[in-house]
Amino acid sequence: MLGVADEACRAGDFDLAAEIYTSQLAELEYTDRGLCLRKADALARGGRIADALDSYCIAANLQALRPDELQILVEVIAHTIRTKEQSDGGC
Repeated sequence: MLGVADEACRAGDFDLAAEIYTSQLAELEYTDRGLCLRKADALARGGRIADALDSYCIAANLQALRPDELQILVEVIAHTIRTKEQSDGGC
């Protein structure tokens, strides 16, 4: 199923990917940090920043996050800000 989730991400279906990652996490006896990060990235790419932050926090509670693990989140937030500034005509 993880391959399907990865393919969904590549195709831009981030909601499907996040659903698959969620179901995979629910089946585990322990929380898989890497899977939490993949879910968080899919949620962030899908514009669900608050949900993504929840998953990043779960991963961070298992082990401190490295800057490279937050790259997608930062890119999505920066893109959102740029888009808003352009539609508002600047700051």
